[in-house]
Amino acid sequence: MYCATLPGPTIYRPMTRYALKTTREGNAFYLAAYYEKLPANNGIYLTLKAEDACSYVTIEKACQVARMLEDSMGYVPSIVEVSY
Repeated sequence: MYCATLPGPTIYRPMTRYALKTTREGNAFYLAAYYEKLPANNGIYLTLKAEDACSYVTIEKACQVARMLEDSMGYVPSIVEVSY
């Protein structure tokens, strides 16, 4: 059996994903979960740890969720790039 290797560096680069972030009282919070079928504000779970945040593969999906949160939160959360 012959196995060929490709030239060049083998550096792992995680795919860019997108998370939703908001700031309250000087603390950064990330969206951990959002259940849109629950009553207003009952289906929104935030976390202080970026690694615990849910993330989206496309910026379009992150924008869609951010807009859906506007009614419950009163503002649109920021979209940030994450690579964890």
